[in-house]
Amino acid sequence: MKTTTLTVAALVVMSAGTVMAGTKVKVATVPAEYTPVTSAFAQPVSLAKYYFEVNAETHRARLVVEYRYPNEGFYLIDGDGGGPQPSLIQVPGLSYDSRASQVVYDAGGKRTVCAVGLGEGRKGVKMKNTGDCTVTTMAKAEAVDDGWALHHIKALEVWFNAD
Repeated sequence: MKTTTLTVAALVVMSAGTVMAGTKVKVATVPAEYTPVTSAFAQPVSLAKYYFEVNAETHRARLVVEYRYPNEGFYLIDGDGGGPQPSLIQVPGLSYDSRASQVVYDAGGKRTVCAVGLGEGRKGVKMKNTGDCTVTTMAKAEAVDDGWALHHIKALEVWFNAD
């Protein structure tokens, strides 16, 4: 497992629906392709990493999912603009237990520990994923309605899994 420094923040970009423990639930959908600023060709997007951010004052936790694409190091040198933006997701039932220094997921009468605290860092509480809460992705074709026409795009569904 990777150790990740977590920041204290309250920005909510996405919100997920009701999630039950021991289930796999979709929490976000992002474009499956990204076109770097210096390229005319779309690149396939995949999961790079995920981690949990906490706000110790409010006992909130959120899931942060970062993405990558092939040869991104090459494009970033040319001023790509940062690539696909991360998903910042507040999953219902996910919270920060400051007494135990744990990110926990409560649903259906079951508590799952998603990450444990390793102490304070420069950007807040350092957490380590336990492996009991994971993130997976699945590519899918999707139709987006702009109010007039349907646009068929390739999407990447993001799933939160709690054991």
